[in-house]
Amino acid sequence: MISIVLMMTELAAFQAELRRDHEALVDEIAGLRHHINGHGCNLLRHPDLRQRPESN
Repeated sequence: MISIVLMMTELAAFQAELRRDHEALVDEIAGLRHHINGHGCNLLRHPDLRQRPESN
């Protein structure tokens, strides 16, 4: 019975860690979207900026 309680405690801790990681990832994606919307629009106006330089 004790092992089941320990396993459930570890599972709850793991779920909490996953929730924190997910929230942090959502925050990072939101920041990236904000950055792209603020600065990335130049790439849409200037297609030549999106081209990779050709290697010789």
